Amino acid sequence: MSQIIKIDGFNFHVEPGKEPRISSELLARKLGYENRQGLERLAERHREFLNDFDEVSTVTISVPNSVVPRSVDLALYTREQALYLITKSDRSIANQLTVQLIKAFKELEKQLTPQLTPEALILAQAQTLYAQRQRLDSVEADLELVKISIKQLEAAELGRQALGVAAIESLRLLPDPTVDATPKTIRASINEWVRQYGIKNGGDSATFQEAWNKLYRELRLRDHFDAKRRAKNRKLKPLDVVENDGMLPKLYAIAREVLV
Repeated sequence: MSQIIKIDGFNFHVEPGKEPRISSELLARKLGYENRQGLERLAERHREFLNDFDEVSTVTISVPNSVVPRSVDLALYTREQALYLITKSDRSIANQLTVQLIKAFKELEKQLTPQLTPEALILAQAQTLYAQRQRLDSVEADLELVKISIKQLEAAELGRQALGVAAIESLRLLPDPTVDATPKTIRASINEWVRQYGIKNGGDSATFQEAWNKLYRELRLRDHFDAKRRAKNRKLKPLDVVENDGMLPKLYAIAREVLV
């Protein structure tokens, strides 16, 4: 459940498990805008860069003193987004407001961090030491088993090497190919770079997605080509859009540079 925490004149929207945010209405007022729409227009011009920090979320509030009951959606900005907008506002109060907001966010972090009593701190330290002792005992108990495993692995490696030598000799007896191998496409090479990056950095789906995000972000920043947005508009996959628009060579060059 979300809540509002007030610190030094700032109202922070705090939701469990999410980063605290500040509304466009409050930030606009602090910067001296006549209304929040002025700040939100500035944010819209810089939406691409704001989204690099996080997605801009909204909150729905009821309009007070309205003849007809109605509600409006207010943009909510993270710390980085709010500070970015302050620097881009070109307001005379920008520097002072930057310092105030940073201090307010630090105080908010203190309030949101659970404080341990001295007794609880001692208990936590004792539990940590006990756990470390248990891990050490387990390591010592398993040391002999590790040594045995190493010897078994060494013996197995010698066997694999012998099989490898035999396999190489067998390959040399095979006839030469009668046709040339089909060259690997640029798209296949990009997929291979992503696959190798994923394997090297954990091998889970999140790591592979991280690799693609890196490539599309660099393509957008370097060549002003937003593959994800174009793919969404065309209802295609981002890589299909890159290929259709002739940008595969650029993406491959980026992969060679950043996926290392």
